[in-house]
Amino acid sequence: MNDRLNLVVFAGYRRNILYHALKYYQEFVDDIFLVVHPDDSDPEFMPWIQDIVDRLGIKIHSTLGSRRCDWNFHTASMYDIRQQRPDEWWVLTDDDELQVYPMPLREILKEANKYKFTHMLGAHLDRVGEDGNLVEIELDSDLDQSCPNAGVLGAFLGHTPHKVVVCKGFVKTCSGQHFAEAPYAFNPRRRARLQPNRAAFPQSRAFTQVHHFKWGHNLPTIVGEIVETVDSMPFNEGISQLKKYLDSTGNRIDLMDERCKWVRTASSNFSDYPHWQFFQDKQFYPIHWDKFFGVK
Repeated sequence: MNDRLNLVVFAGYRRNILYHALKYYQEFVDDIFLVVHPDDSDPEFMPWIQDIVDRLGIKIHSTLGSRRCDWNFHTASMYDIRQQRPDEWWVLTDDDELQVYPMPLREILKEANKYKFTHMLGAHLDRVGEDGNLVEIELDSDLDQSCPNAGVLGAFLGHTPHKVVVCKGFVKTCSGQHFAEAPYAFNPRRRARLQPNRAAFPQSRAFTQVHHFKWGHNLPTIVGEIVETVDSMPFNEGISQLKKYLDSTGNRIDLMDERCKWVRTASSNFSDYPHWQFFQDKQFYPIHWDKFFGVK
């Protein structure tokens, strides 16, 4: 049985969280497939990427042009890469995500192999700066000190927080790696209960925290670009809500929002966020959690 573990990640924005993410995953994966979308408007982008891979001793796997806002293209490209090793395990991540598991990942995958599970699920746990500020993360930043607050915000802005975090190479995922395609059809505009996927590792045993460090200083600029680029795409509803939210708060995160269950003392240890079980219990209502909770 093949126990190799690979990582595939796309990079299209000059955000130093990429360095921290790659360094984090480098500790436990066997191979890293870094796919780059060069930013033609930023002449410093490729030198910045090259500096990061040189620091870590890794290589750029491929470049795919400037389609960095096309999530369907990302998902299809990620699947094509995984077909190089269809029977091996793959960590699927964005460049601003650090997956935190309830037990060592290799132990989870050993059990998954035994019972023939094909993928694992998790959900975003948003990490935010002091006082809700959109912080600038440097290469030498301590992430827990820079972003000490943890909670679930994106779900209340129309975003789908669920993620397929690890899967076999042959598993197909929906756009954004939010769900595996089978055995149910995923419709982002349907709010009906989704049935559990029997091929997935039981969420009661390993529902992964995906620490989401997207709330950085350049988020308003990135969101503005995405809104202009993907205006006609179905997933733009959440991006538009995010833009309205940032405009209304003056580009800050409201840490007084009780829905999000912010915790100040959070770290990157799985057990340090005390409300994870609460959100895990809502696992079959991943779309529009605000409607489910009765929040208007």
